[in-house]
Amino acid sequence: MGLLVLPADTPGISVHDFWSTFPLVGAESHEVRLTDVFAATEHVLRAPANAAERLDELNEAGVIWFQMIVAASYTGVASALVDLVLRNERGSADERARLCLLIDSAASLVDGVARRIMDDDLGNDCAAASLFTRYSVQDILTRTVGQAVEMLGGMAFITSPKIAYLASAAQAVVFHPPSRMSMGEAVVDYFAGKPLFFA
Repeated sequence: MGLLVLPADTPGISVHDFWSTFPLVGAESHEVRLTDVFAATEHVLRAPANAAERLDELNEAGVIWFQMIVAASYTGVASALVDLVLRNERGSADERARLCLLIDSAASLVDGVARRIMDDDLGNDCAAASLFTRYSVQDILTRTVGQAVEMLGGMAFITSPKIAYLASAAQAVVFHPPSRMSMGEAVVDYFAGKPLFFA
């Protein structure tokens, strides 16, 4: 097991635009193609001999961090829409308050995972909690974004590309792996007392 690190100008490496939808272009996650690339020994970072024994632990830590970052990032995107509603005083005070409560709930869920990480409460239960947090956050954000866009109104949507951008970008939270559909059986097994297995 090892990590291959190559300079970007290595012969045979090329970078290509990957995203076609406008909200995702900012991610700059381009496609990197390797064609007949030669990797010398000095380009390989070898893992310690006992790395395989810790692979599950490393995978779970990666899942925890990834899910938390995804949930936090998209909560920030939806928060920008809520901020527009508040600054423009759209809807009634009660409707605005409900939006604030929704976005605060999403942020609190993410904060709970962050606190577990800070307390070194990692492992399979925390990995499960991070995934369930992300699924809950995406439900909250879908509702929040829909209500915020509706409250901002059709004229604001038509005249402000920012609203369309934020609304579109926030929807991408549902595309990050693992998808809810792919994890259904694993989630049921987890609640039956088994470890959560990430497919």
